[in-house]
Amino acid sequence: MPMLASPLTVGHIEVLALLDGVRDLQGQITDSFPDVPPEALESFRDRAPGVYGEAGVWRLHVRAWLVRHPGGVVLVDTGVGRQGAPGPEWFGAPGRLLDALREAGTPPDSIDTVVLSHVHDDHLGGTVLFGGEDGEPVPTFPRATYLLQRAD
Repeated sequence: MPMLASPLTVGHIEVLALLDGVRDLQGQITDSFPDVPPEALESFRDRAPGVYGEAGVWRLHVRAWLVRHPGGVVLVDTGVGRQGAPGPEWFGAPGRLLDALREAGTPPDSIDTVVLSHVHDDHLGGTVLFGGEDGEPVPTFPRATYLLQRAD
């Protein structure tokens, strides 16, 4: 599966969807959304077949968005992260966001703003890299200002 989608350009702003990873999660999709009636979830199977894996499991697509604008480069969400982050353990694989950024020609130090939509592992796991000096975590995007909504 390609890590990059075709960019969307609006005026002087370019938005690029980046794929960090795709995995079938354990258990039924209804286990992940216990407050939604099973028949309601099932009604989406025809409209959103990519969300359903084998035998009714949730096929999770972890994405981030790269926004290039005249004033800089914004990354929205940082994926599950690499070794040392909590996300790869439950996701079943390390995230591929850095590979997708490389494919998009955008090195981590060119990103000046990181927006975290919320504080789930699959959205903020890539904020740091583990294995810096003495195994200490280091910022993945060293020049970036990080933004997070107050509620989180």
